[in-house]
Amino acid sequence: YIRCIQVELEVIPVTKYQFIYMRFVGSCYSLGAILYFGVMHKRTEIVEFANQLIEAVIKFEGDEDCLNLNISIPKVNNSQMLPVMMYIHGGAFQNGTGSLYRPDYFMDEDVVYVSPNYRLGILGFLNTGDTAIRGNMGLKDQALALRWVKDNIQAFGGDPNNITIFGQSSGGASVHYLTLAPSTVGLFNKVIVQSGVASPSWACLSTKDAVKHTKEYANRFQRDVEDSSKLVECLRSKTVLELLEEYKDDMGPGITNRPDLEMHVFQPSIEVVNDEEAFLVEHPFQIMADGRAHRVPMLIGATADEGLCESMAMYNSDEILENYEKNWDNCVRWTFGLPEDTPNAKELAAKIKEIYFPEKSTLTKDQKFEQFTKMFSDAFFLIHLNHCISVQSQFSPVYPFYFNRRGGPSFSVIVNLLTSKGSLPVKIGKHVAAIIYNKITGNKARDYGVCHTDDIAMLFKISTIFNVPRNPQSADYNFSKDMVKLWVDFATDPTSMSFRGVTFSKQQPVKRLQYLELCENPKMIDEPFQERVYALKSLGLIKVLMARWAERM
Repeated sequence: YIRCIQVELEVIPVTKYQFIYMRFVGSCYSLGAILYFGVMHKRTEIVEFANQLIEAVIKFEGDEDCLNLNISIPKVNNSQMLPVMMYIHGGAFQNGTGSLYRPDYFMDEDVVYVSPNYRLGILGFLNTGDTAIRGNMGLKDQALALRWVKDNIQAFGGDPNNITIFGQSSGGASVHYLTLAPSTVGLFNKVIVQSGVASPSWACLSTKDAVKHTKEYANRFQRDVEDSSKLVECLRSKTVLELLEEYKDDMGPGITNRPDLEMHVFQPSIEVVNDEEAFLVEHPFQIMADGRAHRVPMLIGATADEGLCESMAMYNSDEILENYEKNWDNCVRWTFGLPEDTPNAKELAAKIKEIYFPEKSTLTKDQKFEQFTKMFSDAFFLIHLNHCISVQSQFSPVYPFYFNRRGGPSFSVIVNLLTSKGSLPVKIGKHVAAIIYNKITGNKARDYGVCHTDDIAMLFKISTIFNVPRNPQSADYNFSKDMVKLWVDFATDPTSMSFRGVTFSKQQPVKRLQYLELCENPKMIDEPFQERVYALKSLGLIKVLMARWAERM
């Protein structure tokens, strides 16, 4: 449950768009610029809001009428146009909202901040493999929001020729997608990609797999799923709640359910019809390889322990761990995004296992936890991050970062609460009691690592449980201010960036990858996971993925 209060609203005239909406249609393309975002508000004060973890977990709330955006402007009198930063929220393409990420910290800087919403899950990414439901409606919503910002942001003091889009997790993948689409050329000038690119299997489905998922889902409502027009008619006749009720069991992370089974989540996919309405008709691997991604400056990186969300679930459940080890071949195939008909899949799975779990090694549960964290980090994020930087730095300026700061708010706490055994309210009570006890005794809570999403706590005000106190004496507060300034410096002028006195240099083409390590004492470092990535690449993993994708288009 999220409650936001807006105060002191000033009406600002904007370009009006005719309101037409049809479920499962990427209307922003087929009918032109048609969405009416209404009257935007100048917010002179960012106010508190409530985000209760228990209610967020137990109750899903949403609205199909979601195509809107939020604009925030700092309370300054500035005659010059300000850089624009548009944030695309994450949530595995299934959930989330732009208003969850409060721009308080960015309002200390001279930028105009925009956060759009877009269609998610079934409504945003269903694909029938033909013209009935083309797919990628959510990405098309993002593109339309960008076009609207380009046309109207000057009315809010923003510079339409200095727009930076940024996002994290599936939001990061979305930003990367926007750099791959021909339809978005000229709509933005820089990108920040955090913890997610477009190429891993969790971010991109082949047409074949997307259609398979669509039919399996539609079969829950009717038997005839071969006729796309009847399928669409059936799904449009259902309420949103009916659609979600049949879908809710598929929305959880695969690793916390049955990692050896295919998930039926809806996400970006390759479209069949290649015309002006299409967003994506080729796999991201191919677009990157051909040098057709937009050649704009890119700030891109990941956290040190991205795979903690998945490994934490295994650590808290002997059943999940045992199931993964018992079904190693299928689970590794799922983890690394290899199609089930991949040649020599069993042999490849065995070689991957040797990288993380050498045959003669005897590991404790804690050591297995660390190795699984590395494997999930590599499979879902780091090998694709490495590939993206290596390719894109040949065509445009790329600035890699590695978020490795410990001690601040960590999403691993929330993941631990959600995946450990017991009643959630009881677990939260114990967690709060432990925090109080540690403060009294001076003890430190266990440090699991730098989890997926930990960097977001430094950039946004999200909730009381995942928040940086506005205390100038706080190390978290000062690090947050410095990191926000780095993001804003990139949006302003990426050619002269530094972080706490360390010059942030762009990646040189065809050179060993170097990252700015974001921590209390930052420095430029060689890619910290390069040994594992090189080992995976030596197995031809990227080539196998590219070849298999080409066959399944």
